[in-house]
Amino acid sequence: MSNALHVFESVGLGTAPFTLDHVTGEGGNCEFCGTAIVWRFYIKGVDGKTFFVGSDCVMKTGDAGLMRRVDAEVKRRQNEARKQRESAKLESLKTMLCDETVKAKLAAIPHPTTYLAKKGGTFLSYAEWMMKNAGNSGKLELLKKIQKM
Repeated sequence: MSNALHVFESVGLGTAPFTLDHVTGEGGNCEFCGTAIVWRFYIKGVDGKTFFVGSDCVMKTGDAGLMRRVDAEVKRRQNEARKQRESAKLESLKTMLCDETVKAKLAAIPHPTTYLAKKGGTFLSYAEWMMKNAGNSGKLELLKKIQKM
């Protein structure tokens, strides 16, 4: 093991080893480098001192344990944000498909599958099928198609 000081310890933020105490989404400026951050990662030293930094500064420390915890938290929060965005888009799609004007427009367009279009299928019937049977990714693709029309 090396006698080198931890980068956070070298600037007086506390005494290593450090642990991730908690995370908030209030933003601010990193107490290590001063850069604006989205999430505050509160780090605690064995001396009890607590400070907050951004994820980038943690990733530059070389502290594998701290990096692993912060990386997992970043991924969790990014997934949560993605799910919220997708949920809002899916609500938008549901609202669109309840609008009589949109339904009439989609009913006037042939089904995207040639076989079903020849049988009288419409884009509206396709959209209704997708809403019942497709996963989120299929529904989001449907939304993109409708928005391009």
